[in-house]
Amino acid sequence: MQPFKPVGNIAQKIGLVLSGGGARAAYHAGVLKAISEIIKQDDHPFPVIAGFSAGAFNGAFLAARATNGFRQNATELWNVWKNLKPEAVFRTDTLKLAGIGVRWLLSLTLGRGGGRRGPNFLLQNEPLRSLLEGQIDFRAIHRNVEAGRIQGIALSATSYDTGATVTFYDGGPFREPISSKSHFLVKTPLEPEHIMASSAIPIFFPPVEIDGEYYGDGGIRLPTPLSPALHLGAERILSIGIRHSLWKGPSAVNHGRTRSRRRKPLPPTLAEIAGVLLNAIFMEALDVDVERLKRINQVLRLLYKAHPAARINEPRIVPNLTIQPSIDLGKLAFQLYRKFSMPLQYFLRGIGASNEKGWDFMSYLSFDNAYTSRLLELGYNDAMSRRSEIREFFAEGTGSIHRAA
Repeated sequence: MQPFKPVGNIAQKIGLVLSGGGARAAYHAGVLKAISEIIKQDDHPFPVIAGFSAGAFNGAFLAARATNGFRQNATELWNVWKNLKPEAVFRTDTLKLAGIGVRWLLSLTLGRGGGRRGPNFLLQNEPLRSLLEGQIDFRAIHRNVEAGRIQGIALSATSYDTGATVTFYDGGPFREPISSKSHFLVKTPLEPEHIMASSAIPIFFPPVEIDGEYYGDGGIRLPTPLSPALHLGAERILSIGIRHSLWKGPSAVNHGRTRSRRRKPLPPTLAEIAGVLLNAIFMEALDVDVERLKRINQVLRLLYKAHPAARINEPRIVPNLTIQPSIDLGKLAFQLYRKFSMPLQYFLRGIGASNEKGWDFMSYLSFDNAYTSRLLELGYNDAMSRRSEIREFFAEGTGSIHRAA
C-alpha cells in the first residue's frame, strides 16, 4: 500500500466524519458541494473518511471517486440525493407493506413473535443494495487505498450478537488500538454489506449478516464517532452533523408546564416514540464527542503554553470544524409532508406520523426528493454562510488551523 501524500495546499491530513440520520444525510451532500466551491481545490481533500448509517454511504461514495475532481464528486453526490425516491431505499408498494404487517400480526397472535423465524423489521430495503451497487464502485475504494489516494476509510456498525460497535476499515495503519471492550476493529475491503449493516435502522430495516454475525445501524452504540478518523491518522477533523445547531432542549410545553390542566394529554404515537429513540441514536454521540475534543484541545493548549517541550509528544491538538443544520430538520419534514409521495404518506400515517405529529421520525425515513432537495439547499447555504471559517480551516499554516478548532 502506498503512503498518502498531501495534495494542493493541504498541509495536514483532514478527516471527514459523517454522522448518521437516514434521509437527513442529504444535508451532508449540500455541505460538501459548498465546500468544494469554497476551497476551489479539485484534488480529493479528505485522506481519512469515517461514517456510520447513511453517513457511511456518503463517505464510501467519495472514497470510490477519489481519482475524480472533488467538485465533480460533490455535484454527483448532490444529484443522487436530489433525485432520490423512497422506492430506491425500501419497498413502498402496498402489497409488500401489507405482507409485513400480516406477518407481524400472525407472529404475535400465534405467540411466535420472539422466535428466530419471527419478523424483526418493518421495511424491506432490498432496493438499497441496488442503489449502492449502481452508485459505488467498491473495488475502486480498495484501489484508491492501495494507491495512497485515500489513507483510510472506516464504517461502523453494531453487532446484535455482542452489542459491541464494530468498525470495518480499509487503510491504516491505526495509530493505536481502540482501547474499549465495546468497540472492535476489523480490517477488510469494504463491500455493500458493510453499508447495508451500518445503515440498518433498528426495527425498521432488517439486520445484515456479515461473516456469521448480524449487524444493525452503527449509531446505536458509537459514543465516540470521531475516534475511527483519529486512529486512522486524521490531524484535523471536519464533522457534519444533523442536529439543529441552535437546539436548546425541550420546550416548556413538552414538559407540561404550560399545558392546560383541564385537558388530559394524549399518549404518544409509535412514530413519536420512534422519533425520540432515533434522535438518541443519531444526534447525541457526535455533539458529545466534539465537545470532548474541544475540551482536550483547550487543556493541551494550556499545557503547551506552560511546557513548550511537551509539544513534541502525543497527545496532539486536533482542530475541529463542525457544521450543523441552522433549522430543525424534523419541522422541515412536517412542512413538506403533503408533498411526499402517496406510498410514503401511507406508510408514515400507518405508524402514527402525519403533518401534525411524529415529525422527527418522519424526517429519518423521508427518502423523498421533496425533502432531500430542501436538505441539500440548507446544507449548501449553511456552509456558504461559514465560508470564512471553512477557508481558514483548509488553509495551510497552524495559526489559522488553531483558530478553527
